[in-house]
Amino acid sequence: MGCGSCGTGKPNGCKSNGGCSTGGCNRMNTYDWLQFIGAENKQGNITAQECNDIIRKLNLKSFQSPYKILVMWMPEYLGKEGNKLLKLIEEPPPNTLFILVAENESSILSTILSRCQLVKVPALESTDIENALLSKKAGSPQQVRSIAHAANGNYREALHLLQHADEDFHGLLRDWLNATLKNQPIAQVKMIEEIARLGREKQKQFLR
Repeated sequence: MGCGSCGTGKPNGCKSNGGCSTGGCNRMNTYDWLQFIGAENKQGNITAQECNDIIRKLNLKSFQSPYKILVMWMPEYLGKEGNKLLKLIEEPPPNTLFILVAENESSILSTILSRCQLVKVPALESTDIENALLSKKAGSPQQVRSIAHAANGNYREALHLLQHADEDFHGLLRDWLNATLKNQPIAQVKMIEEIARLGREKQKQFLR
């Protein structure tokens, strides 16, 4: 199992409910994917039905390759349904490999985690992110340096800050703090209502 914070170079699977795939969605995290499928008010999860599909598919015979490989993105979203996979992970069919790509190992079912070999992917250095952005001529040196530090080792987040300024929450945070510090109850209520309309996943991103 590969484990590291978002944007550290882990491959990202692309299944609409946080599930399994052999494909990839470049630089996406959970928030991005839920936004992409229009599910910002829902929690990502890997369902019992998908676990059953995994078991069924991995027990099929492979014709194109001697190996069958399952790449599971965000195994943190395996609830108690994940226990369906325990026997399969512990005693997989011949030539069957599991690659679990996670961001937070502490959120993974302990029964799943104990059956995995953990490979940690460290966060990137801010200087590496800065140099990468400068090589793309993505902005001024001062702007790139500021973004690299704000990204906290997350290259995906650095690109997000640089390319999607219209989705940035700094302005909303500034207005919220101003209303609070100036003790403006009407403005505070207005800000609360605006934040409430964002949806659950956008609220998480704002608080992050």
